[in-house]
Amino acid sequence: MAKKKIKSKKTKEPILEYVRALGNRVLVIRDKPIEVSKGGIIYADNALKTPEEGIIASIGSEVKLQNLKLGDRVAIPTMGVDIIVRGKKYAVLTEDELYVKITKIDEEK
Repeated sequence: MAKKKIKSKKTKEPILEYVRALGNRVLVIRDKPIEVSKGGIIYADNALKTPEEGIIASIGSEVKLQNLKLGDRVAIPTMGVDIIVRGKKYAVLTEDELYVKITKIDEEK
């Protein structure tokens, strides 16, 4: 299977270059933590919350979820296995740990 280069919508850089999920694992790029509140308060590094959303960067060959694609936005648990490769933080999850796929909601009402 050829590598499919999915580009991030925000940064326009390739998501998957050198990391690949194995087995029934899914690699998710965590969103960056919010450093400044809506009111302008700057959070200290130790007070930053772990992001609970991310973008799927790689899907293992044994994952059975068919409605899951590269680049999908998903809700992920805050606790779990995180790895850092070349400065990017990835969450390593099994397919059982993915509960919610986040889709765009049309607000036409």
